[in-house]
Amino acid sequence: MYYLVDMYNDKTNFIDGIDSDTCQKILNSSTIISETLEFYYLGKCVSDSFDTLIQWSYSANPSSNYIMRNLHTAERLVRGFLFELRTCLDHMETKIKQEYGKTSEFLKVFEDSTHATYNAHPEYAFTYHLRNVSQHCQNIVHGFNSPTGIGISCNVQKLLNEYDKWKPVDKDYMINSGENVDLLKTFSVAFQAFNEALIPVIRYLLNTKNVGKELLYLRKWGDSLQKQFHHDVHCYHIFDLKFQNGNDATHEDLDTGDVIINGTLIDWDMVYELSDSVIAMPIANTSTNNLPL
Repeated sequence: MYYLVDMYNDKTNFIDGIDSDTCQKILNSSTIISETLEFYYLGKCVSDSFDTLIQWSYSANPSSNYIMRNLHTAERLVRGFLFELRTCLDHMETKIKQEYGKTSEFLKVFEDSTHATYNAHPEYAFTYHLRNVSQHCQNIVHGFNSPTGIGISCNVQKLLNEYDKWKPVDKDYMINSGENVDLLKTFSVAFQAFNEALIPVIRYLLNTKNVGKELLYLRKWGDSLQKQFHHDVHCYHIFDLKFQNGNDATHEDLDTGDVIINGTLIDWDMVYELSDSVIAMPIANTSTNNLPL
């Protein structure tokens, strides 16, 4: 049997007055949006790695006494960002092909958006290919170019000498950059372009399987639970109780020691963050949106 539980202060309290069917509806909504959350998490990993790189560049000591330490740190953070960017794109493409098919509309949305971004932003194309280069070259960070904080750069000639599979768009970008490529400036444009490329992808997911509606449904539940029980929304999750033989159990049966608890944790942070993007969408007034609390 499904229960909504309050795990405030690490104590499990079963909330009465919410029937099992309603709990299952909450669980189903959480399951429906899980794919969107998975894509969102992939993009957030890219965002987090980029933020870490930028924050370090502002806080690092530019003194020459720290030059080698800074070079090593910059190299690690740059490679981390490149890894997350390519991993995100590769995993999204693979999952879309597996779940929706190689001739699906969703794959076309993904490919059209990323290809358009690639063609429109040489910074994005260069950053995309730099991930491959980082696997073949010992170093891709060659120096710093800012008197305050740290501006990270790579030497064009070194990159051309150490890697012979550059695309024409990359060579043009490097040559037009002069002696060095300002990586932070390049990554900033590439990251913005990356975010723009994902907008149609996330929008497609939000419009599929009523994901936007399910997000708002969960958000309304979160708001109601906090209002009624006065605990942080992160305390509320769904438990499914069953006996060892597979039959439904109630929380009163827990003392028998024969009950299996299957817990489903709801990622409330992502529910609220993602629902902000669809909060203005018109949602039909159906019974599924009427909370019993």
